[in-house]
Amino acid sequence: NTALGTAAFVLNGGSLQSNAGLTLANNYSLAAGSFIGGANDLTLNGTGNLNANALTINNTAQTITLGGVISGTGSIVQNGAGGSLLLSGNNTFSGGVTATAGTLIVGNANALGTAAFVLNGGSLHSNGALTIADDYSLTAASSIGGINDLTLSGLGNLNANVLTINNTAQTITLGGV
Repeated sequence: NTALGTAAFVLNGGSLQSNAGLTLANNYSLAAGSFIGGANDLTLNGTGNLNANALTINNTAQTITLGGVISGTGSIVQNGAGGSLLLSGNNTFSGGVTATAGTLIVGNANALGTAAFVLNGGSLHSNGALTIADDYSLTAASSIGGINDLTLSGLGNLNANVLTINNTAQTITLGGV
């Protein structure tokens, strides 16, 4: 789709939404903290550079997919109650990921970048049998679910919060808790 042309685009503090299911191949970058949201599927398959900014996903339904490699020192927040965020690239960003609402789906062992990730009320799923080596912590009651094997091999800290495991078909393994 060429809804945004074929060149790279820059999010500079605004919000990107789609009025229908859409897949884009454009590369993208952030020049300021920015948002991706809405109620429709949106897939960005180009490479992304967060620079030193936060990208907040606040979709209320459907799935936002960031399929290309994401770099930079910025962070990603999944805050879309009722929506999902799928990270499937071999990502190198270092600012971390926080899931505060909705579902965070990992599609690659390095999907969460190189820093620790935080479950702050959201739910973590995988779309395949994966091992995630990043350290993790809970800052609110959260869940891990889905239908695939998922191993968290990094150091985990529940911080006296409840972690609900509701995987319906395979095994969830928590190492380092």
